[in-house]
Amino acid sequence: MRTSIRAAGTVLTAVTLALAGAVLPAPAAAQEAPPSGADAVAACEPLTAVPELGRRACKSVEAGAWLAAGTCRRIPGTEEEVCPRIDGRRVSETAMAEHDGSWLDRALTLQHRLDRDVPLVDALLPHTHNSANSTAYDPSLSTLDANQVVSVTDQLDLGMRAIELDIHWAPHPEGDPANGFRKVVQCHGQSVAGVHAGCSVDQPLGDRLAELAAWLDANPDEVVLLYLENVLDDDPAAHAEAVAVLEEHVGRFVHRPEAGAGCQALPAQTLSKGDVLAAGEQLLIVGNCGPSGWTDLVFDRYPHWTESGSTTDYSCEADRSADYGTKLVRRYEDSTWLSTMAGGGSYIAPEVMADMVACGVNLPGFDQLHAEDPRLPSLVWSWRAEEPAADASGRCAAQGADHRFFAEDCARALPVACRTAGGWAVTADAVAWAQADAACAGLGGAAGTPVNGWDNGRLRAVAGDADVWLAYAQDAEGTWVVGGPGLPDVEPEPEPEPDRPGRGHGGKPAEPGRPGTVGGSAALATTPASTSSPLHPALPLALLLPLTVLAYVFPRMRGDR
Repeated sequence: MRTSIRAAGTVLTAVTLALAGAVLPAPAAAQEAPPSGADAVAACEPLTAVPELGRRACKSVEAGAWLAAGTCRRIPGTEEEVCPRIDGRRVSETAMAEHDGSWLDRALTLQHRLDRDVPLVDALLPHTHNSANSTAYDPSLSTLDANQVVSVTDQLDLGMRAIELDIHWAPHPEGDPANGFRKVVQCHGQSVAGVHAGCSVDQPLGDRLAELAAWLDANPDEVVLLYLENVLDDDPAAHAEAVAVLEEHVGRFVHRPEAGAGCQALPAQTLSKGDVLAAGEQLLIVGNCGPSGWTDLVFDRYPHWTESGSTTDYSCEADRSADYGTKLVRRYEDSTWLSTMAGGGSYIAPEVMADMVACGVNLPGFDQLHAEDPRLPSLVWSWRAEEPAADASGRCAAQGADHRFFAEDCARALPVACRTAGGWAVTADAVAWAQADAACAGLGGAAGTPVNGWDNGRLRAVAGDADVWLAYAQDAEGTWVVGGPGLPDVEPEPEPEPDRPGRGHGGKPAEPGRPGTVGGSAALATTPASTSSPLHPALPLALLLPLTVLAYVFPRMRGDR
């Protein structure tokens, strides 16, 4: 059944593109920069000032461009030259390959290790919102209005360390007749009186868990937080199936609550990623409580969790509260057309993402993530651009006046960043890196290294304009070591290799009978235009503007998505 649906979808895609090319004229080849969907969205921006309808109309243009580009990427050979012309986003295997081993890839991988031994409430776990509602997968009703454009594998390869799966108990071609042909599926929908609106031929939960398991196997020194938004209607049969699927695919990775103890809160104030790894595990699952053995696998995210999707105007000054450092703080965006039509929707700009990271948000959330997403570099609070060099050896880390780390000759004399019982302090005397800890002893502390963006800012507030040594250096093999050789609490950690075995690019891992697909991207970005696009930029507006008017006129329902 699913093979037939995929084949029909491929045929429909080809017909759609062919008709679009035949009916709507392509831009003239002689034109240097023919208009694209990204240009249409930019041109629409002034209309957002029109109350109610303006923002909805412009969102329809954008959503139409995204939908058309996602359709385009299902045609082999179009993702580099044709599809970026439609929505301004380069989403391809080549883009993923260019990210692999880049400075951004190396910096994020090193940074993930800096908070390994602190409680989760002090860790940075970038995540994707509605991670599997992606055009990288087989088409369904949900993915017509997708939150994501790359696979879960690619999201993790791009530095995400938390993913969200919405799971429903909905009719499905593979459902068991004994359960009314229902199956636990990943679907971006709503349950209304037992009817899972928005769910159609969606992905079984096991598909995405198998993908996650493959990534964890290939990255044994990484910890991932899996948030399951439970829409199983408190049905014992649904939970029993979900538990069985979880055990089958990821059970061997899971750091579990105490067996038989019922619903238990995630111990976010005490548990660290290092604790999980030390137990030989890699996966934390959070959600809400449920029957049928659910609580033997899944922690309750509350009370140590707080979240908001109203993030367009986020500012640290307004948002920073006692929740920070005591709860996992989640701030995410919602890019879907339906949310905007219902009066919601939000977008996290690059500067807002940087503000969140510097403020100590634990779970900053992306929609439309892709390899060239301009917000990805905003996750790096630690290393300076192009630091450390991939071929550096025998170097020590310092923090500069720009708040960023840089690799320096260990013999240079600098003041030292010291962590004391009262917070950060900086030595008055400048010393070589090898004398850093001895210098800090006079202040009643030890040489230290910031563990997150907020901690980094607190150090800089004390250091002023001075460069200061950190307790962070390379060992004899060139591996960056938190603590550093000869300093306390040394924890040797492997440096990322340029090519990690098992990493996938541009789509989900191959499955029997399921060729990999390519997905990818975030807010529309300018991309060099190709001169041969089969789709005219007016197509998205023509398709979705009538729907915008309908959504504005008729009553709307909206849940917390």
